[in-house]
Amino acid sequence: MRITLYLISGVFSCLIGWSTSLFFIDGVKFVMQEETLPFRPDFILLPILAPCLTVSMIVATIFLSNPTHGRSNKRTLPRYVKIALAIGWFAGLLAATISWVLYQTTISDSFVRLVGWSILGTATGLAEGLSWYYLDKEAIGQSKKKTLNRIKKATSLGLLAGIIAAVLVELIRIIVDLGGGEDPLGFIILGIALGICINFAANPTYKIALRAGEGFETIDPKKESSESLQRPKPRINHPELKFAPAKFERKNVIQEGLSIPLPKTLEKPIIIGSGKNAHIYLPGVPEETAELIIDEDGVKICPQQDNMVQIQGARLSDGAEEPLRHNQILTFYHETDEESSEDEKYYRFVFYNQFYEPRA
Repeated sequence: MRITLYLISGVFSCLIGWSTSLFFIDGVKFVMQEETLPFRPDFILLPILAPCLTVSMIVATIFLSNPTHGRSNKRTLPRYVKIALAIGWFAGLLAATISWVLYQTTISDSFVRLVGWSILGTATGLAEGLSWYYLDKEAIGQSKKKTLNRIKKATSLGLLAGIIAAVLVELIRIIVDLGGGEDPLGFIILGIALGICINFAANPTYKIALRAGEGFETIDPKKESSESLQRPKPRINHPELKFAPAKFERKNVIQEGLSIPLPKTLEKPIIIGSGKNAHIYLPGVPEETAELIIDEDGVKICPQQDNMVQIQGARLSDGAEEPLRHNQILTFYHETDEESSEDEKYYRFVFYNQFYEPRA
């Protein structure tokens, strides 16, 4: 899904940019009633192609960051599209200007095209990296060093994509006479290279997470009494467990809407319960309600001592290791409540097989 979307975005954005630039080039020729332009076509082609690339990659990143939040994406999309258009247009104009200057020298045309396409790739990677920094809540949960490394990674991979595409096109020019089809083929290759490279840059730091659903109290020290603040609160107590984004963290207290990214692998299970050794502490449930087993095959939940644990409303058998899948709802009932009780108390998590933006 991820790499397919980036590939489609890269290829179609290049073709749309190339076709649009041809339309404007022909329009300028028609207005000036000239068969050739008085300036290099790059001054039309590149300032159009580059914004198409940056916008398409940012749209793909926004969708992949929040695929289930369509309305939220519509609200945030215009702001990031404007940033992408500005970066892309400036990069395209810069690439066209540098190319024009280099064409006046004895440098080969192949090297000039390599420089121009490298600028386009770099701008696309930079735009995608900056959009991730401001949009993806994963950035908030990471250290500043990791955040900057993520932007550098996207930018350098964008540069690599531009170089790869330029080299491949030059090799094809040597091997095959395309009869004027070099440009569309080259742009297709550029789109494919950018799609693949940006996909690697955009891979999330973690793949799985639990989002707290119903049953978790909202903490507001200004409104709550001192007695209520002293009551046990659901919390996380494990060095590998943090909230994302980190700005919502308050002394590791779990609140509805917060997401807990899970590590890729763990040697020992994560204990869920009300005992002093619980890694995910839920007051009111049995001391060891269930265990989360995390390994290379994914995440499994295993109820302990015939406790009330449900997935999608179906109770799990004691000791059964049930694999968790995307969007499944886990429910942990209080020890004193019956399943049929009207005022039953419980905690709910939603399991994600890829990290998504938590609701604040």
